[in-house]
Amino acid sequence: MLTVRAYVGQTLNFTRAAESLYISQQGISRSIAELERDVGVALLERTTRNVALTEAGEEFLPATRRALVELDAGVEAARRVQRRQLGVLKMGFTVSSALELMPPIVDTFRSRYPDLTIELESFNLNDPSCGLLSGESDAAFVRLPIDLPDLHIEHIFVESRGAAYHVDLLSAAAEGA
Repeated sequence: MLTVRAYVGQTLNFTRAAESLYISQQGISRSIAELERDVGVALLERTTRNVALTEAGEEFLPATRRALVELDAGVEAARRVQRRQLGVLKMGFTVSSALELMPPIVDTFRSRYPDLTIELESFNLNDPSCGLLSGESDAAFVRLPIDLPDLHIEHIFVESRGAAYHVDLLSAAAEGA
């Protein structure tokens, strides 16, 4: 609610603050009243046409802004620590499972988690889990179908298949009939 209170102090307009924050005007009024009760002083002078900061409100607003900047910085610092704790993601794949979707998926993941290192490792077709069962990989692009215990599989690509033959085969078959 600190954000709501600071925003009202910044805009000096309950209606605009309510619209910008997608909160009812009554909710903002209650929030400001709670704040004034907690602080023990009136921070806003309200009339039917105008809202203005009191002298106490003028002193309070810059501190509130600084607190919000510090809060945002603290949230980002905590998120950075979490990303660092994740450390390294070992991603396995086989040549046949590394279709055209792998590069954009890995790029998107890297952009969302820039502090996380992704190590890609290619596995032979004789390991359909691409290192998951041995623990060499944390996640993998695999070729389906595989029936391996303890793996959660998320389908990301459907590959259509067909039969191919040379056109001369039909001609030979037609002549032989």
